[in-house]
Amino acid sequence: MMSPRELYEHLHTAAFNEDVTYAELIHVALAFAVFWYFVFEIGKFLLGKWSYGKPWLKACCEREFDRNEGMYRRFLGNDKSRDELVCKLMKDWPEGIVMNLQHFAGGALCIPSLIGYGDPAWASSLACLGILSEMGWEIEDTVLRLYQRLRYGKEKVPNAMMIILSSCVSGRDKAARLDAFQGHQFHLACDNGLDPGNSLGLLRCRYLHHMVERREVEFHGDRGGYNAPLFLFQRFFLCASDVEKIPE
Repeated sequence: MMSPRELYEHLHTAAFNEDVTYAELIHVALAFAVFWYFVFEIGKFLLGKWSYGKPWLKACCEREFDRNEGMYRRFLGNDKSRDELVCKLMKDWPEGIVMNLQHFAGGALCIPSLIGYGDPAWASSLACLGILSEMGWEIEDTVLRLYQRLRYGKEKVPNAMMIILSSCVSGRDKAARLDAFQGHQFHLACDNGLDPGNSLGLLRCRYLHHMVERREVEFHGDRGGYNAPLFLFQRFFLCASDVEKIPE
C-alpha cells in the first residue's frame, strides 16, 4: 500500500518519464479519472444549486429544446412532455459546463507545445498529460454511464448514449499508445482509425510530435472517411508551418 507521498512521486515520475510504460500511463489516467469524478460531482452540485429554476436558464433551455426537439426526444424520450424535457435540460446544464471546463483544462496543457514555449521535452510531457486527462475523464464517464444504465436502464442512459460511449474505447487505447511511444520513432506508426472527436486529439498530439522531432507524419490504417477532413487540414497546417525555425 503506497503512502500519499509515494503515490504522488510514482504518478509524477510516470507523467514526465520519456521511457514510460503503458501500465504507468494507465495509472496516471486512473488518477485523473478519480480526480475528475470528484470535480464533476462537486461542480454539478454547486452549479445546480445556484442555477436550477433561474428564469434565464429556463429560457435558454426552452429555446434550445424548441430548436432541436427531434434530437432531444431521441436522446431523452418521446413519451415525456415538453416541460419535463426542459427540466431535464436544466438539470443537465451544470454537467455540460463542468465538462467544457474539463476539456479546456486538457487543451490548455498542450498550449506550451503549440506555441513553442519552454523546453520541448517539458512541453511534450505537459501535452501528454492533457491527453491523459481526457482519457481519465473518458474512463470515469464510461464507468459512471454503464453503472447508471445497469441500475436505472434506458430512462437514465438511452441507447444513443451507449453508442457514443462505445466509440470512445479505441480513442483511449490509441492515445495511451501514442503517449507511451512519444519519445521514439515508431509512435508515428500508431493506428489512427478514430472517431471524429478522438481524431481532434490525435491531430493535436501528432502536430506536437512533428514540431518537436521535425518528422514527416505518415498516416496508417485510416478506417473511416469521417477522418479525411481533419487529416487534410492537418496536412495543410503542417506544410504551412515553418518547421525549419524549430531548434533541434
